[in-house]
Amino acid sequence: GAFAVSRTLYDRYDRYFAETKVEDGYFTTGTAISDAEQKELEDQYQVELEPQQYINLNYQDTKFRLFAETQQVDLYTVTEGRRLETADEIVVTYKYAKANGIAVGDTLELAGKKFQVCGLGIKPDYVVMFYDFSESIANKEGFGIGIISREAMDRLSGAAEYYSVRY
Repeated sequence: GAFAVSRTLYDRYDRYFAETKVEDGYFTTGTAISDAEQKELEDQYQVELEPQQYINLNYQDTKFRLFAETQQVDLYTVTEGRRLETADEIVVTYKYAKANGIAVGDTLELAGKKFQVCGLGIKPDYVVMFYDFSESIANKEGFGIGIISREAMDRLSGAAEYYSVRY
């Protein structure tokens, strides 16, 4: 029985991670990589690179990480509602939303801006909800993720940036 469950889980997650193009790693740089340099790195090493932007916030009594939507790596999925369509919308991680009474159609005020929840979903590099690597138990009630458009992220200040890489 354990073997069958284990094999099913691996099969399911392997397919999910392939479909959502989960990153194989990430790195930071002292200065931004230009589009031309990024293309050169992708060609030379046969990888996909994508800049990721995020802001750490507090929402009510919880930790909340706001990410800009990606196009090539770490593609989010929606389990309830729909994907982002406008700059004033947000997709919130499903289990966090359910644990904190957040539903599709609600409005959240984050970083001084209002966002309407259009969907609940999952970000593949956060299938297990760790705020940082010092945690040993996932915290789906006290830590959540929101995904907003790049346009919306550009309107906010204080975003950190790193690069996701997929081999």
